[in-house]
Amino acid sequence: VFDGNLEVAYQSSPDTSEFMIDALASWHIQGMEEMKACLGAGWYHLSEDWNPVFARWPQYSELYVYSFDTTGAGQWQNVSMPHIDFSISPFWTLNSDLLLGYMFAPEKNGPGTGRNRGLLFTWWNRFTIKEKMLSERDKLTGHLLFELVDPGDYYTDAQQENTATFVRLDINYAF
Repeated sequence: VFDGNLEVAYQSSPDTSEFMIDALASWHIQGMEEMKACLGAGWYHLSEDWNPVFARWPQYSELYVYSFDTTGAGQWQNVSMPHIDFSISPFWTLNSDLLLGYMFAPEKNGPGTGRNRGLLFTWWNRFTIKEKMLSERDKLTGHLLFELVDPGDYYTDAQQENTATFVRLDINYAF
């Protein structure tokens, strides 16, 4: 079974016309329905002068949006990222999502010599620890997020020499 999503937006002003695309095609793997296995291919694109007034949250990567965005934290623009992803839930209490994307700048405007922003890898595990501990509606959940960015020639030589990693463990209790 295949499905997908497509989001397209356009901005214009007297000086510029910019656009955004967020697309994903997904294949829900037959024979693995019980584990909700899904393989996807997508493309995320923000043109050079895109104003991220409504897109400042770290949609694909917390590490990248806060560490490698040259115009400021949450200032997604001038980035294009074809990517593949894989999602699986080997048992009902765990969902694991992997993403591998190649990021590049449509326009060469970075501090380095090129347009290659680098490779992005994310591994996001969401899990349920316990339900109905003290009441019928409470739940103890969490997530473990691992991200890796291998920066390219869009950045300075010093930045290119440092592969960045980010790890977060988050535990939540809802009642």
